[in-house]
Amino acid sequence: ALLLAGSGWGWYLVQVAEASVSRTDAIPESGNSDVSGGDHAGEEMNLLLVGMDSRTGLTPEQQAEFSTGNPEGVLNTDSMMLVHIPADGSGASFVSLPRDTYVDIPGHGTARLNSAYSLGYTESQGSDAESDAAGAQLLVQTVSQFTGLQVDHFAEIDLLGFINLSSIVGGVEVNLCQATSDPLSGADFPAGVQTIGGADALKFVRQRHGLPNFDL
Repeated sequence: ALLLAGSGWGWYLVQVAEASVSRTDAIPESGNSDVSGGDHAGEEMNLLLVGMDSRTGLTPEQQAEFSTGNPEGVLNTDSMMLVHIPADGSGASFVSLPRDTYVDIPGHGTARLNSAYSLGYTESQGSDAESDAAGAQLLVQTVSQFTGLQVDHFAEIDLLGFINLSSIVGGVEVNLCQATSDPLSGADFPAGVQTIGGADALKFVRQRHGLPNFDL
């Protein structure tokens, strides 16, 4: 009975995940290669995980509640992590890619890394889905060319998705060395250990004012 119940719950979660995920053709056919050779996929993998500033799906009331600011034209990928999963099954490696890194964006010259997706999206003349794919592909090409790695999988999450995900996992425990307050992001937390999820999690990760060295 426990096995059946566990299997049923697992199946349900998979269905919820499938229904919540939009798929796009994010991996380009060119401009995405590995200095170690292009036949590594399936044995070892590189994943590009992206946090998008998109306010899609947020109501005006939620935009005010979560202090997200102007919802128009926000396509910056301010959070980017490159994940390497070794072929031998050992622990994965995560590298954060600073958003303000100046890199060569194919066809657009030198610009900040977080603008690559937006440039690809706005350059596309197709549907929303085609524009999403164009933005993702240009970002993948940009990351591949400045890291020398082939990106095998791409996943992005927007602000509403982050709120939902942090809620589903029951929040994340953090330990603040001192209390913090930032009216611009809405972050207002006491010092010490606490579990933060949902709207508070979004406020927490978006805070950059009132911190030592701001973004850095």
